Amino acid sequence: MAAGSAFLLALAASLAATPLVRLVALRRGFVARPTSDRWHRRPTALLGGIAVFAATVSAAARDGWPPAPFPAIGAGAVLVFLVGLADDLLKLRPTTKLAWQIAAASLAVWGGASLGWTSSLTLDTLLTIFWFIGVTNAFNLVDNMDGACAGVGTIAAAAVAAIGLLAPGGSATGAIWAAALAGALAGFLVFNFHPARIFLGDSGSLFIGFLLAGLTSAVATGATSSRLSLVAAPVLVLAVPIFDTTLVTLARRLSGRRASVGGTDHTAHRLVRLGLSEVRAVMVLYLLTSLAGAAAVALLSRSPAWELLALVLVLTLGLLGLVLINVRVYGGEDYSVVLGGPTRQQLASFLLRRHVFEVLLDFALIAAAYYLSYRLRFEAAPWPVFFPTFLQSLPIVIACHVLALLVAGAYGRIWRYFGLTDLVSLAKGVALGSASSILVLVYLYRFQNLSRGVLLINAVLLFTLLSLSRTVFRVLPGISGRDDASLRRAVGYGAGDAGEMLVRELENNRRYGYRLMAFVDDDVKKAGRRIRGVPMVGAGANLADVIGRYGAEAVIVSSDLIHPDRLAAAASTCRDAGVDLLHFRLKLEGPLTPPPVRPPASAAKAVPPPDGVVAG
Repeated sequence: MAAGSAFLLALAASLAATPLVRLVALRRGFVARPTSDRWHRRPTALLGGIAVFAATVSAAARDGWPPAPFPAIGAGAVLVFLVGLADDLLKLRPTTKLAWQIAAASLAVWGGASLGWTSSLTLDTLLTIFWFIGVTNAFNLVDNMDGACAGVGTIAAAAVAAIGLLAPGGSATGAIWAAALAGALAGFLVFNFHPARIFLGDSGSLFIGFLLAGLTSAVATGATSSRLSLVAAPVLVLAVPIFDTTLVTLARRLSGRRASVGGTDHTAHRLVRLGLSEVRAVMVLYLLTSLAGAAAVALLSRSPAWELLALVLVLTLGLLGLVLINVRVYGGEDYSVVLGGPTRQQLASFLLRRHVFEVLLDFALIAAAYYLSYRLRFEAAPWPVFFPTFLQSLPIVIACHVLALLVAGAYGRIWRYFGLTDLVSLAKGVALGSASSILVLVYLYRFQNLSRGVLLINAVLLFTLLSLSRTVFRVLPGISGRDDASLRRAVGYGAGDAGEMLVRELENNRRYGYRLMAFVDDDVKKAGRRIRGVPMVGAGANLADVIGRYGAEAVIVSSDLIHPDRLAAAASTCRDAGVDLLHFRLKLEGPLTPPPVRPPASAAKAVPPPDGVVAG
């Protein structure tokens, strides 16, 4: 049976079974009720995993159990599903669930499942068991917001199916099972996307995680014998759950909390706290999973594009982790373990100081840019021919560029306010680093076996990567804040320089509680233009229409140059519409004169200064 048929059959079965399971769960009282450590705010039906399990197994096993190792993987997945179902119904202890997960993973390994990451069979057996347990619980953790686990699982399963179909030596059986899982999850996602009408429960999330852990390892083992591919392909496919688990575990451990206790501190939760809506936060997870899956498919399909995709993924996850780890979610107790005690405080001040991470990040970017430069320059040539030269020159290029960025003043800046002057500093640093690395390489090796084209590509690529890494911190607050439903809608009056400062101030300081939807301005020539993405939609005379169109709750006057008659008319319009009229002012008030310093009554008489010194 083709993978496409398995997908369609599972999709239809899931679409039919999910409403029935939801109805039974509601009637029997199997619902997830809102708690402090859960994100949902209303009782929601559980047991959606039953529909996903039934749809997947009925579609994938239609022609009987497949050859090894898939029967053992399937048997382990069934066992994990039953354990999760028991937990949904009876609330098992974490240790009980873990013990049964170990048993299921051991069953899969006994039946032939293997990562093949090491030449030691004993070590590989232990790693494979740990892989099953880790990925299973990673999907259980990522099931924390409407549509998160089901959507990520759908995309990951589709990537595994693509690998089985497209990769040389790919597994048709693995593609069928992965396609069946993708179809079952796609059908379930119709009812699980925000606002969710049913949840997976542990029966669903554990089943998805275990089956994907087995399928990624089995399909990768059949598609390649390269040790790098054996390791990279499964990790790439499941990069998002792994990233989320690592982020949550690290944050909780640093804050003195148990990693096994639930909470609203996952990747999606932190994105929402930055200002994204729930839907957009989940879409970010989908986008990252799609990028990771594409990289894995390209890798096992032997496409050179996988290196670029993997680099983009790693850099994106690294920058995202740097942003999200600094989102406060524990009520001011974040990093309490690190910050306790004098020694720990010194260590924390070093580790948490962003300047250190700037240098470490640039170190990785420099190495990545230089590697990619070689691969782009000699794309058609065999890589082993040029690898020795690359390896020999890499330390020199890294050292020259890091020191050049330091000399150019690229460090110690606030990335949130990244602008033209910072861009110039990066350009100077890259230019100085390229020049110095050329001089050193010419002195040491007389440029033998080195390519000028590589160094030119490296300079352009490195400048692009460095700029993008800084721009993320500048752009993210503005993008996230515009979609925050908790902020009040406002219309700006005055679309000049002060209007631009108003937009920036509201984006960077959400404590004001407003998001700017549009501008009006008395200069009709500005109509149709935008200021930092906010449109100028009309003149002050149309203020009432603009307020109604955007549902504004306030009008914010950004300019002091508006004619008093216009302001009076705006105030009258706001009173009639029942909205606030606010003023945004950013100007110098002064001069400020410090108070005179009065000497104490007991002070001695001032001594005259010596000749040639003027008393200040």
